[in-house]
Amino acid sequence: MRLPPFSTLRYPGMACTPDQATSPSEEAFSSQISLAQNVQAVHSVPFIPFNMGGGEPWQFQPETRENPSDAFAGEWSAGFSTLAQRPPPPETPQVIRDALKGIPPSTFAQRPSSPETSSIIETALQGEQLLAMRKRSADHATNRMSMPPQAKLVKKSFIVGTDLLRKVEADPTLIQNIGLAEFARQEGVPKHSLREYVCTDGSLRKAGRDRIAEENGWRFAPIDADFLWKVKVNPELVRDADGLVDFAERENVKYETLRRYVTADGELRPAANDLLGKEDETLKTTVEDDLLREVKANPSLIPNAGGVAGFAIQRGYFYSVLNNYFNESGSLRKMARDRIAEKDGHRFAPVDTTFLRKVKANPGLVRDAGSLVRFAEKKNFKYATLRHYVNADGSLRPIGRNRITREDKTVTSEGSQV
Repeated sequence: MRLPPFSTLRYPGMACTPDQATSPSEEAFSSQISLAQNVQAVHSVPFIPFNMGGGEPWQFQPETRENPSDAFAGEWSAGFSTLAQRPPPPETPQVIRDALKGIPPSTFAQRPSSPETSSIIETALQGEQLLAMRKRSADHATNRMSMPPQAKLVKKSFIVGTDLLRKVEADPTLIQNIGLAEFARQEGVPKHSLREYVCTDGSLRKAGRDRIAEENGWRFAPIDADFLWKVKVNPELVRDADGLVDFAERENVKYETLRRYVTADGELRPAANDLLGKEDETLKTTVEDDLLREVKANPSLIPNAGGVAGFAIQRGYFYSVLNNYFNESGSLRKMARDRIAEKDGHRFAPVDTTFLRKVKANPGLVRDAGSLVRFAEKKNFKYATLRHYVNADGSLRPIGRNRITREDKTVTSEGSQV
């Protein structure tokens, strides 16, 4: 505790500060001695009594601002004062010693503690218990703190199956109660894929109803060249039907197939023009390596032509053919990159029956990679070859299953001959 400057203290019996006094009274001096002795007892400060023996009038020296080491030059030593330099504490008065006779010394348990002290001790004990629990659960090998387990992530499928659509059709409240996004997360399907088949209120869209109807045996009308010519000549058929969905229901065609060929305002898409141009022998169906290298060196050729569709018209190709090799931005797709790499001497891994059996036993290999294109890049396969045997969801196509069946029959026949 720091005391205020001595020059600003007011003592009992004094109406002024010490620096204003010239001759304090005997009563004031007695009070000063009593106060100074108390300060000495608490702070072990030696008391120097005032000069009361006459002579020069008593003058109080104001507080000095100089360094204490300079003031006590010759007697001051660096560091703390020693015990010998400190005056002994005053003796306890006889009256107090007589009053304390017969009273045993108090123990720590008998001494009351303040509410603040008890709360601090309780908090400290709780902290010690928490640290002990963490220490027991820590990894003793690396002395790491235990962490909560990570949330289990649901693997996302890239195909919305008909079983899921039937489940929603039977009970739309599954989506109404938690929302479309949360339901997609629980089922492990992308929400944007589920939104193509299901509405936010749990009802099925036209594409979802078509999937279930086709599985139940319903036959839809084909979208052929005659149908596309009818739409091309009279786009009002789509507009008068109040949208592409109503037009698909009226014409009994699959909505998913129709929207690949026709826009919502009745215009034909590039894929429809390809279907109509099959009789045109001038359109090219084979993409040369020179065209791939040309676009690779200058990707802006495709955006400048208005996209892949405009570039196909400009170069005399079918849109569906060029769409397998180029993106709308002008970058090369996996098939185009494989073509160039193979011409440059790169060797791809073969798609043999051993690999097909592995995929058949674990279709999740493809789904875990993210897509069939990424899986082909990861395993060093040609994408054009791989997609003939494996679907995007990891299941085998009929040609892939037939290769395994033929090999099994060959092994069986050779074993019977032996």
